[in-house]
Amino acid sequence: MSKFVLITQTVINGILIGSIYSLIAVGFTLIFGVIKVVNFAHGELVMLGMYAAVSVFVLLGLNPYVGLLMIIPVFFVAGYLMQRYLIENILDASEDMQIILTFGLMIVLGNLALFLFGADLKGVRVEFLMKIVNLFGNRILVAMLIAFGTSVVSILALYLVIKKTDLGKAIRACADERDGARLVGINVRRIYGVTLGISSACAAIAGMTLVTFYAATPDRGMSFVTIAIVVTVLGGMGSFIGALIGGLLVGLTESVGQLFLSASLSVSLSYAIVILIMFFRPSGLFGRKA
Repeated sequence: MSKFVLITQTVINGILIGSIYSLIAVGFTLIFGVIKVVNFAHGELVMLGMYAAVSVFVLLGLNPYVGLLMIIPVFFVAGYLMQRYLIENILDASEDMQIILTFGLMIVLGNLALFLFGADLKGVRVEFLMKIVNLFGNRILVAMLIAFGTSVVSILALYLVIKKTDLGKAIRACADERDGARLVGINVRRIYGVTLGISSACAAIAGMTLVTFYAATPDRGMSFVTIAIVVTVLGGMGSFIGALIGGLLVGLTESVGQLFLSASLSVSLSYAIVILIMFFRPSGLFGRKA
C-alpha cells in the first residue's frame, strides 16, 4: 500500500467514524443547550443502543437497521420518562446535584447492562455489512459507509426539525428563555421531555450503527460520554454545528494519529487539541461567548 493510499484510507476512516461521534455529540449538546444539564448518562444510552440492536438481531432475527423502527420509539419514550421523573426534579438545583444525579444514572445503567448481558463482547454480523468496497483505491467496510450515511441523515433531519418546525421553534424558545416560553403558552416540561427523548433516540441510532462493526461491552458508555464531552467542548457548548464539525475533527485526529502514535496516545491527541483550542477560543470553535 502506497503512502498516499494509506493516508487517504486513514482520512476516510476518520471521517466515517467522526460522523458517528458527531451524532453522539449532537444528542449530548442538545440536552445542554436546551435543558442546561450535562447528562453523563448519555454514553450509557449509546451503549444500550448497541445492546438493543444485538437483542433485536438475536431474538427476532432482524437486521439492526430494520430494528431501528422498534428501537427509536422505545428510547424516545425512555428519554421522555427520564426527564419527567428524574431530571425534572433537579432542574433548579445546584450544578453539583445535577452532576450527581446523571453520574449516578450512568453507573446504574452500566451495571444494569452488565447484569443483563454479561461482560462478554457482543456484536452483530450481517453478511452484506461485512463486505469491502473499493473507493478510489481505498478498501472501505460497507458497515461503516452505511453508518456514515445514517448518521448524516439523522443529523440533517434533526437540524431541519429544530430550524423549520413549530416543535423546533418551541425547543429554541425554551433554550433561550424558559420563563418567556411559559408566558407565551409553551409547555416547558413537555418540551424538555421531548428534547431528552430526541437526544436518547440519537444515542440509540449511534449505538445501533456502531455495533455493526464495533463490539458492545457494558463499559463502553464511559468512553462514549468522554467523546461527547470532548466534541462538545471543542465545537462549543450548545452549538449544533459545533458538535457536527467537532465530531469529524476528533474522528480525523484519532485516525490520523494512529499512523504515528499508539492507539492510546492517538486518543490523547484529541484532548491536547481541545486544550490548545481552549487557549484561543475558550467558548469552543462555534460557541457563543458568555
